[in-house]
Amino acid sequence: MSQANFPNITPSVTLSREDAINLLLSSIAMEELGLSHIINAEGEKLQYVLGTLPGLSGPAPTISDLLTINESVRSTLQESTKKEWLLQSKLDTIMSLPISVGPTGPVGPTGPTGPLTPGELLFNVFGTTGSATVGALENLNFLSNTLDIIVTEGSANVQIENTMSATGPTGATGPAGPTGADGVTGATGATGATGPVGPAGAGGATGPAGPAGADGATGPAGPAGADGATGPAGPAGDTGMLRIIGLEYISRFFSLIHSEDTLNVQQAQRERTERQVQQAQRERTERQVQQAQRERTERQVQQAQRERTERQVQQAQRERTERQVQQAQREQTERRVQQAQPAQLVKGLLFRLHQVHP
Repeated sequence: MSQANFPNITPSVTLSREDAINLLLSSIAMEELGLSHIINAEGEKLQYVLGTLPGLSGPAPTISDLLTINESVRSTLQESTKKEWLLQSKLDTIMSLPISVGPTGPVGPTGPTGPLTPGELLFNVFGTTGSATVGALENLNFLSNTLDIIVTEGSANVQIENTMSATGPTGATGPAGPTGADGVTGATGATGATGPVGPAGAGGATGPAGPAGADGATGPAGPAGADGATGPAGPAGDTGMLRIIGLEYISRFFSLIHSEDTLNVQQAQRERTERQVQQAQRERTERQVQQAQRERTERQVQQAQRERTERQVQQAQRERTERQVQQAQREQTERRVQQAQPAQLVKGLLFRLHQVHP
């Protein structure tokens, strides 16, 4: 295949639009020609491996050689197909372009001026102490008390002339006159009468009293103090009426103390029993929660193990099936090649015999 032959393009490019499009079409044609040579070479490669290429012969190919050459040819054809898509897109783009573009035509005449819209802004007028806008179909008036303003036809000619005599210089300021005497102070006006006091407003009704709050819980009784040491017994006095009455009051006093101690002990026992019951309930609840968490974790682990085992079994089955299919395909290919080899050998012998004895 000969090399592409492009025209000599110097720094001063003289190609027209039509020449550039023709060169692009030629490049597509040359790329198609190159692809055709590549496809032809792949076909000759297959003929050489199979031993059907005229004038050339090689060793008998193995199954591995056939599979390798088949993969090579398929890869080359895939890349050629991709290139064909690119060339098709390139050709479509070129064919959609206009081939030739004529020179730019002369500039047309200026169209007539459109109608003026009343109030449309024409220009601004700025003065020493103000500014204004002038719109379409509006008048611009010049006013002055000291200047003679003459307006004539022809592009709105305005002539401003100062027709008054020149103003003389300002005279000197005269001396200030004497200050006048202060006037008599006027009489003070009478004080107005005080207005009557308005009636007092009615008192609002007293709101209802809020409900009394609940009594707080009684705190636990403190531990009983240790009994003090018993003092020495005093000397026995005479038994009399007062002693009997004193003993009776003492016995009642100790019985009251004993009953109060008994109540404190019972209250302490009840509180200790309640704390023990609450502690036992908390411990039982914690054990139940921990037991439920362990069981849930064990179930999750078992479920994950079962799913992993199932995935492994399914993966192994798929791989075994794929290997069996590939093995069957290889065996089928080998049988076809073995069946085709005698026929190819016979054809090769007939071809050689025809060359020797035409």
